[in-house]
Amino acid sequence: MDQVLARFDRNRTKLEHDVSSRGLAMVSIAIRRATEEMTPVTPVDTGNLRASWFAVTDVSPVEDPLALSGKFTNHKFKKARWSVGHMRAVHQAVIAEASSRASAERRPNIYFGYSARYAIYVHEMLGANFKRKDEDGKQAGARWFSAAINRNMKAIIRILNDNIPKL
Repeated sequence: MDQVLARFDRNRTKLEHDVSSRGLAMVSIAIRRATEEMTPVTPVDTGNLRASWFAVTDVSPVEDPLALSGKFTNHKFKKARWSVGHMRAVHQAVIAEASSRASAERRPNIYFGYSARYAIYVHEMLGANFKRKDEDGKQAGARWFSAAINRNMKAIIRILNDNIPKL
């Protein structure tokens, strides 16, 4: 993620003006979709990692375009480390903290990612044999989140420029 953020900083000079909360929300939606549309896609075992997605701007939470956020499930054939209630509570706590931090900032900003405590671990599992492969041939893989951001850097800049604040 450090490399992704450094790349974004280098590309930020292409922004014509200050960003808007709306533009940031649209970027998070584009990235969320990208995590499911191009290989590597988000790994799925029980689906709770995908359900832990969140995005919060300084103005409000951002709706998940896939309508999966917060829909944690128990699976009768898998012993979950954390219960649905625990994952839901952590998810809400992460969103509350992100909202608090975002609203405390003076400039438009956004916090987005996954609330599951194991998300970073799964993200960095290089060489893992992820089972998810969908009917379109998209394969799950490590670093799906940073790959989605990297692949869409030009689109991110375009979205931000197309949604500049009106003066």
